[in-house]
Amino acid sequence: MRWRKLLFLVLAVATLTATCFATVWHKHETSESAEALAQLPWRGNVMGMGRLPDSLPQHEIDELAELSRFSVKLAGKRIGTRRLSFAALEETYLRILIAQKTLTEQRAFELWRSLHGVEGFRTTLRKISSSNVAQRKGHMYELELAEAARLYKFQPRAVGKKFDDGVKRGRTDLDVWLKDGRINIFIQAKNYENVSFSSLPQFRADMNSLKALGQGMRVFALHNLPRNVHVRRALELAAEQRGVTLLYGKAEEIMKQLRGILAA
Repeated sequence: MRWRKLLFLVLAVATLTATCFATVWHKHETSESAEALAQLPWRGNVMGMGRLPDSLPQHEIDELAELSRFSVKLAGKRIGTRRLSFAALEETYLRILIAQKTLTEQRAFELWRSLHGVEGFRTTLRKISSSNVAQRKGHMYELELAEAARLYKFQPRAVGKKFDDGVKRGRTDLDVWLKDGRINIFIQAKNYENVSFSSLPQFRADMNSLKALGQGMRVFALHNLPRNVHVRRALELAAEQRGVTLLYGKAEEIMKQLRGILAA
């Protein structure tokens, strides 16, 4: 009987040890990104990039910057093989945009400081690394809106969030999702140099997509005011018919208008 008690005791100790180790390891894994982001790559100064334990060497960042211009998908696959931490992935795409001269180090730091950890931040940076100029401008506007939202006390929840609107074939994107207390703010954003009548069907479809979301304020943000007054009136009518708030302006101007509307 004594050997059975001894065996039981050994098994109990082994089980307890394994459980404690698993708990500690889980806490280590879940805190890794937060600790890395807080302590290693930036630390309040823009020259801190590339100092994470799994940061890629600069020559590889330069290669990825060139590859992204050719194919964002191929660059993403190559980055995926490196099995980088969450923090290093965000840093990698920021460094790619710096290498492409899309962002300065200071601007990259400002975006990271405002948006690191926000859902869709990394994937939006990835999209901006493409060679498509119009696409880069549009996705940068999305990040600028989310960044400016913090200045006006909104909470950015997601950028480029996929959802099924039940209308378009396949899933579509919600460009920016903000919270103001309990209020959801859903934004579709466009950064066109000018808007013509040919763009209206797509804009109306995007406004329809906003209707598929839950309770909240629906906003259609245009960086530039359409030059054609008839196009502008058609847009205003489409927004009015769909219960969408139509706003024009740069990111900070949009957030200032939003704050004013909610305060009224």
